[in-house]
Amino acid sequence: MAAREPVGDFVLSGPGCVNYFLCLKLCLKWIIVSHWFATLGQLIVIVRLQRQGRKEKKVDTYYIDGEFLGEDEARVSVKDLAVLRGFGVFDYMITYNKRPFHLEDHVARLENSAREIGLKLNKSGDQICGIVRETLARNSHHKESGIRLLHTGGVSDDGVSPRDNGIFMVMASPRQPMD
Repeated sequence: MAAREPVGDFVLSGPGCVNYFLCLKLCLKWIIVSHWFATLGQLIVIVRLQRQGRKEKKVDTYYIDGEFLGEDEARVSVKDLAVLRGFGVFDYMITYNKRPFHLEDHVARLENSAREIGLKLNKSGDQICGIVRETLARNSHHKESGIRLLHTGGVSDDGVSPRDNGIFMVMASPRQPMD
């Protein structure tokens, strides 16, 4: 889905600019205020007009530590070992016909990777498969998806020692179908 394209920037100033701005907003439907400021009692508004009829980009939904969140709400602590020293495991898979390809095999590989580095996963394989399916259902606006499974090392006070409090995440992003 393409982003809205700017039509142009306009400067509105003077005592009637707010009324003109409201009129533009009602007539054109898409208007973004780029800047506004008041100087010497005079309001100046710089607006960016955009083409109407374009759909807004849907926000992807991620699963993070027990919650489904929009990508703009997703957060990981800066004290997480995945951030501090890259301690964690991940796997990546894609969908075909909106279904994850070899889901159980990818989850088994994630579990094996965690076992090899001594990281305790806080979800079972069946739970992970269910979370992946639910994440895909919440991202139904994707034609096809790339899916990242990630289990972090968890928050650590000393920045070195894991405490079995890792965060499990599933991130689904749009993927262009292969021809």
